[in-house]
Amino acid sequence: QIFYIRVSSGVKGYFKSPENLAQIAGLVTHMQEKNGFDKVISLTEFIKLIHMEMNNGDPAFFKLPASKKLIAQYLMTLQRDEIERYVSADYSEVNLMVRHIKGSSHELNEAVSDVNAYMAAHLNPHLKTGFTGENILVNNAADSIAYGQIWSLTLLLFIIFIIMSVLF
Repeated sequence: QIFYIRVSSGVKGYFKSPENLAQIAGLVTHMQEKNGFDKVISLTEFIKLIHMEMNNGDPAFFKLPASKKLIAQYLMTLQRDEIERYVSADYSEVNLMVRHIKGSSHELNEAVSDVNAYMAAHLNPHLKTGFTGENILVNNAADSIAYGQIWSLTLLLFIIFIIMSVLF
């Protein structure tokens, strides 16, 4: 199962800066460690991989470089079609692809709630975030149907109670 997290800044070139990319990298790390998602792919993972390979494949360099110029150089090595699903053309929005095996909607809701809490606490408050994907939409629809059924049944029982009270 796959869903996406969209993080938008509204500022051109926002996600070319090491500080801003570090927030996304922190989110990716949190999701992989705490929530048990199988794989989280984002622009930061591409940059980390290039940084490691530029340093002779040393795993100690699988991290974001601290220099904005170095990040810009690494981004030049990537073709647009390789990263277009992970970042907008003007680098104002990033997209995280999340693969998971959460079977129940309850587990998925808990994980999404935890990710939302992390984003509220650790990301820049001016960033807009959103969850999307077939899995999230189906989960939200199922929850909405269940809530609607419970509400309808409660209302029906209340109306029957009122009618029976009036009759007696």
